[in-house]
Amino acid sequence: MAGLYFHIPFCKRVCAYCDFYKSVDLRCMDPLLESMHRELDARREYLGGEPVRTRYFGGGTPSLCAPEAIAGLLDHAATLFDCTAAEETTLEANPDDLTPAYLAALRRAGVNRLSVGIQSFDDACLKLMNRRHNAAQAVEAVRSAQREGYENITVDLIFGVPGFGNDTLRRSLDSALALGVQHISAYHLTVEPGTAFGRRAARGQFAPVDEATSETEYALVHETLTGAGFEHYEVSNFALPGFRPPQRGLLARREVPRHRPRSPFVRRPGTPLERRLGDGVHRRRARRSGNPHRPRPLQRIRDDPAAHGRRHRPAGGGKAVRQGARGTGPARCGTVAEEPHARSRSGTDGRPAGSDAGLRRGDRNVFRNGTGHRNQVKLKC
Repeated sequence: MAGLYFHIPFCKRVCAYCDFYKSVDLRCMDPLLESMHRELDARREYLGGEPVRTRYFGGGTPSLCAPEAIAGLLDHAATLFDCTAAEETTLEANPDDLTPAYLAALRRAGVNRLSVGIQSFDDACLKLMNRRHNAAQAVEAVRSAQREGYENITVDLIFGVPGFGNDTLRRSLDSALALGVQHISAYHLTVEPGTAFGRRAARGQFAPVDEATSETEYALVHETLTGAGFEHYEVSNFALPGFRPPQRGLLARREVPRHRPRSPFVRRPGTPLERRLGDGVHRRRARRSGNPHRPRPLQRIRDDPAAHGRRHRPAGGGKAVRQGARGTGPARCGTVAEEPHARSRSGTDGRPAGSDAGLRRGDRNVFRNGTGHRNQVKLKC
């Protein structure tokens, strides 16, 4: 069992809660797509003939891609891998991108499942999160998709938003159920450093909900959706019988990451639970290796000695040095060699500038979810 994941890290607008890697420079879209085609060719032997069951376009906002670009990637993949048994081809979308013409073109391209990022059916809540659609557009997007023949639609909701629990959350859940979708993902808001919410929180202008509120809202989500016949099969995921995504079967076999695929360039500390789990893993590894220093995420790069627990010191002793797109500086573990084709110039955010917008092939195995699982190909440049 295998899957293909195509990552499209572009957005028209940055949401207030989002800490994924993203870019609003859509001029980089075509270079990215060209790189993904090259990556497909380079990975043609990766699956060893295993049939592909699921194909997924995530982001970012994949619905910014032209349907012809989506079709081109799917057709190219079909010439390299056995996609004849693919059960689902999913594309994540923003509601305001889903016009009838676009939806029809996606169907022709081979997309048969949509993941619509609605987040809330309350206009004030959407404005707070800096979403670019309103509640009416969200409803119309799902209705348009159903009229175009999409019979498998999932919507994303966010709860735990300060000031928008209780009746507001209940109305959003009821609105999602009224649309007759087959799958609902409900995520608790996490206020991350580096996001608009995180910056407001640092200034004392925004505060996450307390634990009691979190528990109350989570219970409301669970009771409302399970009461409507949805199976609560993962922490944040609910599906009607028969509509659990095939990739979840892969997850159960530990063949693909257990979290939503994230960009290799995301720099985040993780949620408190993730940090506690990560600290536990580090302590066990430290006991085995005798190395008390916790490796930095960006040092876990393919073929880097530090990724295998081996420290590298420059000749003549001294501190270990990390070399990469951000220059040279002290680090606690190993040396990260810059990819030969990485740009040497740096943009305003510290990533290499140039037509690839700082996207380096060697970085694709960095992020915390781990893309080294043998049965899933993740395509990013």
